[in-house]
Parts: sequence; structure tokens; C-alpha cells
Amino acid sequence: MRLTNRFRMPQAFVRAVENDDYYKGKKVDFSVTELLSSPHQRNLKRKHEDEIVEDVIDRVWSLFGQVSHTLLERGAGKDDIVEKRYFQKVYSDEKPYKISGQVDLIEPTDKGHRLTDWKTTSVWNVMNGDHDDWESQLNMLRFLVDKIDFPVNELQVVAIMRDWRPGEKLRKPDYPRHPIKKIKFPIWSDDQVLEFIAERISYHIHFPSDDICSPDERWQSPTQYAVMSKNRKSAHKLEKSLKAAEFWMKRNKKGDRIEKRISEPRKCLNYCSVAQFCSYGRQFIVKEVA
Repeated sequence: MRLTNRFRMPQAFVRAVENDDYYKGKKVDFSVTELLSSPHQRNLKRKHEDEIVEDVIDRVWSLFGQVSHTLLERGAGKDDIVEKRYFQKVYSDEKPYKISGQVDLIEPTDKGHRLTDWKTTSVWNVMNGDHDDWESQLNMLRFLVDKIDFPVNELQVVAIMRDWRPGEKLRKPDYPRHPIKKIKFPIWSDDQVLEFIAERISYHIHFPSDDICSPDERWQSPTQYAVMSKNRKSAHKLEKSLKAAEFWMKRNKKGDRIEKRISEPRKCLNYCSVAQFCSYGRQFIVKEVA
């Protein structure tokens, strides 16, 4: 991968991006993060590794997340484990694969040990409530820790919302009260984790070379129909079909029009470094002028 600095960011910022020390481990087949990623995206990264061009400005939130991890290390207790990578061999289709995963924080509690992962994310992501990937990630990490060190009996994400605004909590009752939120997750059995890992490995290994990412992997929700009124910014109701929206508007006697909201693949638009090599993603590339 080649990094550019088209928007003339300070050299200190450029060096900070260049000096990313991420390393998934020696002879590792999959990291926990890779298992949760799209096979199509992973394949394109491997195939076009020397052709990928990314601007340092696109790494700003990734870098901010790393900075927050560094700052939070200051608060680690003497018995805490911080930023440690674990390894384990797992079988899929009767073949062994080496898996690795790095934990942010493990701390002792009165009842055992708590595993915490820090996420720098958006308010929308927290409010959306769809955290299946976080739950899967934490349980895979828990499994790796259990097999090497000790049992973990509590899992949580600490979400730091980079776009949180204090004024919004006065206007929206469901808006987060604070810019940081703890989200707890259930613990899976070892059999559940092993089955999940084996399925993800098989999905990656057998993914068709001519296929593309699924709508979920593109972060693309279904098209919706919004019941709207004049002088009102938000929708009265969002429905999955035009017929359902018309029925709701007639039954509730609200709204004067229906807007069709075609969803966009947010990952393709803003977060995919290989979109230019993808038959689907390249249509969303926008030419920017520095």
C-alpha cells in the first residue's frame, strides 16, 4: 500500500499514520478482525496490495482510535492486562488454522475477570443497536484468553462517540446522555465460539472469486419509504414498502407525501480502501480536488 498526502497534512500526522505498528502475528491465517471482515474485501487487499493508494486523511479516525487506546493505558492497574495478543489453533473442514486476536484490556473483578474493548465510533452506530460483530469479536477474544491465561466472565465494549453533541440529548429522548457508553454482552459457550470460527473460516476459504460483498458487509440497509409532512424535517414513519407507507398514512391521517429513501453502501462510499478494484464499489468513488 502507498500513502499519499494530497491535503497537505502536517508531517507529524503523516509520520504517525506511517508508523502504525499493527501486526497480527507470525504465520497467522486469520485475525479475529479478519474473520469478521468481508472475504471479497480481504481477497482484493491481498491481490492488489502493491497497487492500493490511500490518503493519510482517510486514516484520521483510525489514528484517533489508536491515540485513545494509548491514553487509556495510563489508567491501567498493576494487575490489568493491556494490549496483549493471543494465539490459538482452530479446525475448520478438518484443517488447522492459526487464529490471533488482541485484547484492549483485561481487569480482575470481585467475580473473576472482565474483558473490555474500546471502540471509537459514531452516535448512530451506538443508537442503531446492531452490535452483532462486537458480540462475536468479544467472544472470540474471550475464548483465546481462556485457553491461555484464565477464564473471563464479563464482556463489555466502551464506546467513545466521536460525533456526540450535548444539545442533541435535549431534543431526542433516545439520544445518549454522555459521549461514552458501556455496552455489556453475553458470553457464548466454547462450542458456540468454535462453531462460529469454523463457519467464518469456511466462508472465507470457499468464497467465490467472482462474488461481491453482501448488503450487510457493504453496511447497506434496505430502501425505506418515509411518510413526511410540510415543514417537518423528520419522518412520521419509515416503512419497507410503498404500500405499507400509504396504508400507515391513510390509517393515521398524518403526512402529505411519501419519500423513497434509497440506501447507500456506507462502507463502499467512505471506508473501503479497495473500492477502486471492485466491480461494485468503483461506481461510488468520488473524485476529490486537493
